[in-house]
Amino acid sequence: MKDNSACSSSALLFLDGDNFKYINDTWGHAAGDRVLIEVAKRLAEFAGNRYQTYRLGGDEFAMVLYGVHSEYEVQRICAALSPPV
Repeated sequence: MKDNSACSSSALLFLDGDNFKYINDTWGHAAGDRVLIEVAKRLAEFAGNRYQTYRLGGDEFAMVLYGVHSEYEVQRICAALSPPV
């Protein structure tokens, strides 16, 4: 997506948690809820005021990145979001 106001681009990331069903099945839905809350908190902290985050449902989230200038920058952001919770 092109952000014409700043001569930069925007990107839309779809984030899907791994092994979330395993967490619910092994430790219960209350534990799964705590994991989701922690993930949402960390995404919001990472996003700050620069990006927007959304929970799509289940363990799926989306993040809109504004003001990115290159594909490499998006790849660095994806790498920063990759470590496990």
